[in-house]
Amino acid sequence: MPGKRNLKTNGGWPNYRSPHRQRADAEAHAEQAAPPPVVEHDLVPDGELGVVETQDALLKLIDELRDAGRFGYDTEFIGEETFYSRFCVVQVSTPEKITLIDALAPGIDLLPFWELLAEPAVEKIVHAGLQDMEPVQRLTGKPPANVFDTQIAAAFAGQPYPMSQAKLCLAVAEADLGKSSKFSQWDRRPLTPHQKQYAANDVRYLHLVRHRIGKRLDEMGHADKARTECQQFSDPSIYRVEPLEMKLKAKGGGTLNRKEQAIVNALLLWRAEVAEERNLPMRMLLEDQILVDLAKTPVTSASEVASFKGMPWPVKEAYAQTLVDLTAAALAGPLPKRKRGYKPLSDTAQARLDELWEAAQAHCDALSIAPSMVFTKRELTALVRAEEKGKAPPTGLRIGTGWRREVLEPVLGALL
Repeated sequence: MPGKRNLKTNGGWPNYRSPHRQRADAEAHAEQAAPPPVVEHDLVPDGELGVVETQDALLKLIDELRDAGRFGYDTEFIGEETFYSRFCVVQVSTPEKITLIDALAPGIDLLPFWELLAEPAVEKIVHAGLQDMEPVQRLTGKPPANVFDTQIAAAFAGQPYPMSQAKLCLAVAEADLGKSSKFSQWDRRPLTPHQKQYAANDVRYLHLVRHRIGKRLDEMGHADKARTECQQFSDPSIYRVEPLEMKLKAKGGGTLNRKEQAIVNALLLWRAEVAEERNLPMRMLLEDQILVDLAKTPVTSASEVASFKGMPWPVKEAYAQTLVDLTAAALAGPLPKRKRGYKPLSDTAQARLDELWEAAQAHCDALSIAPSMVFTKRELTALVRAEEKGKAPPTGLRIGTGWRREVLEPVLGALL
């Protein structure tokens, strides 16, 4: 029935295909809408799609992309069933051709392709490409290099941030991408014509959009800023899984005392390790709410784990005593530091914050830079708190360094 979870198994562990993915896939294929027309331009490929299903064909394609010096890149993956996303289709484009790589074809090894993404001599054009770049650092030991992200670059060329690819293509290239199939059944074979069309359009206009945005950046003097911001893709730290930095999606997760926080921290680290070992999403292994409930009602025996409300049966079977031991060790200390709380701003400070917020936004708008790319309310609040207390500006704020400081100095001045 539509919307019902599709239960699979993974070594005895429950594995659920997102109901939203199933609904979205069915709806997209039910419409039978004609594909939108392709914009005519020298930078827009409009020929027969290439399909790569063998390793020899993949290696040949990689050589062609390397020789081209620049290519558009995107992927289609399923992320709700495994620890790391399962890549099903890889799309690449040059101004002459679009090629779909069947990442699930027998005998296909994508490692040479991931290595290509780490080569600094070849530019990769993406849109919101962080997830698409994740395998590179993990599987090659090298970060992606020379990435031009159209979503980031557009923020320096008069467009809002973040902006969907469909809206950006419409605004910059007058191109309609058609019905979205992001949440399609991408591991189904053969791919349907609708899936192929959607996958192709994800990379079809990247070269044209990159060209037009790049020209605008040069005219406005923002090219260096956009290039610097795109260099984040070469920072290995952004691809690391940091369990203790995850925001808990659970009632009571924001009101933990030090003992409860110690238990949650221990469980978060354990959950990440076991989930990677079992190749399961962390929250599929154990939901955030159960972590918080375990912290607020600590278990002292395996039998308590077995009867704990909501506890998945595979966890009861395999890790009941482990949870007891983790809880005891966490309570034995050392306990985490108490989280620092902040009093509400005074009326004077709040008025000052509102004034700076409006001024900074107007200043960025005048420069045709999306304010959300430059600063956050939290950063401005930290500056106002320091000013009110007569203290030096806090360190570690993004707006205190680099191009962000350069942009905001006329407005924030000594606050920085």
